[in-house]
Amino acid sequence: MVSASGVRFTLGAALAALMVFASVSARANETDQFSLPPDRPFADLGPYMESIHCEILTRVVDDLNDELRQAYRGVRNQRVSQLTSPGTVADRVRNEFAPGFIETMNLENALRTRSARRAYPDQITAHRTLGWIYAWAHLPIDPRRLVMLFQSSTINVHGAYMGTDKIAHFHDLGHIYYRSYLARLDGGMSPDEARDWVVGFYSRGPLSESFTIGAIATGVVSNADLASNYAGMLFYQNLTEPIQISGDTLPPMLELHEGYWRLAYHVRPESGFLRSFLTDHCNEALNPCVYEIGMRGPIRKNLRKNSDDILTVYADENGNTRSPEWFREKAVELRTFHGQDYGAVIREDVMFSIGDVCDFTHHTTGAPAIAPPAERETAPGALPRNDPAPTAPPARSENDTGTGHPDVTRIW
Repeated sequence: MVSASGVRFTLGAALAALMVFASVSARANETDQFSLPPDRPFADLGPYMESIHCEILTRVVDDLNDELRQAYRGVRNQRVSQLTSPGTVADRVRNEFAPGFIETMNLENALRTRSARRAYPDQITAHRTLGWIYAWAHLPIDPRRLVMLFQSSTINVHGAYMGTDKIAHFHDLGHIYYRSYLARLDGGMSPDEARDWVVGFYSRGPLSESFTIGAIATGVVSNADLASNYAGMLFYQNLTEPIQISGDTLPPMLELHEGYWRLAYHVRPESGFLRSFLTDHCNEALNPCVYEIGMRGPIRKNLRKNSDDILTVYADENGNTRSPEWFREKAVELRTFHGQDYGAVIREDVMFSIGDVCDFTHHTTGAPAIAPPAERETAPGALPRNDPAPTAPPARSENDTGTGHPDVTRIW
């Protein structure tokens, strides 16, 4: 008979192996939110992302309920327990997306289709450039230059700019975080202890961003990656239980009603239910990385050279240049996920923000081409109080995302 400790060791080893695969898969891309065009607007993909997640959650609910009907008919209580467990729900949602690198490539390809251009005319759906900050960050003989050939585009999700790789981190690494969290709970830890263990292991352990999959693999320790991973864990947790973000309680996205799963009232396109998760924490220009010593000089030089464009892109809602202090304060704010420790790697002596590097002295103000994030008037992820509360997402035709646009990324 296998002991409980043996089961936990086996599960831990499996999760570690999965973490290696997923981490390498997700980190095969780097991204750049500094080198954005100041003269063209980005399409807000937030409503589209919510439409896709609504579609996936609806499919998962339908599949689970089909299996539950069979289990109830056969009086298979163990199977019912499995199909109503948080881990099973999280696994089913995760399996709707491809592995990290492939998911990123699928999204990249889809956002450059003719359909995408028709859906968002005269707007950027995904941006990348040859003149990005990592173009000459490594020596020519450094083999990691090959990794830098795989650049993740910048997209706009609810006013937050992030790389497409952050969506893969959110789904892929977030799921591994959550599964590790559940394993720690099964091992007797409290929720706080389990969360602290997960954050510590994956931010500073042997398979962490600050070691194998970040510093060694690319020379970049990305706090935005760590924040995306943590936000993904919260997303999977919030599938079946309420969570706290920024002092607000987010209700579960799925509910058990009379033995069957159903979508909660707030899970529908354009309700903003993903706003709490995909935030400025995912923006590597606002949430600074830690670069290895040889990369810092070239990156600083690039940022200073492009100060005018950077400051225009990140101007305030009136087009005025933000102060160096604003960028420094924003960087400090993003070191936690609305007060929760996500394992941000802080090295004050070598980290730098836009406020530390860019030249503010010669920049002239002007209306920003990229609209800044809108101020939230309701709690994160919540519907306005006077909104109706539908019991299920509205039905959509095959070519409708629920946003008024055709589905531009069906392959994703």
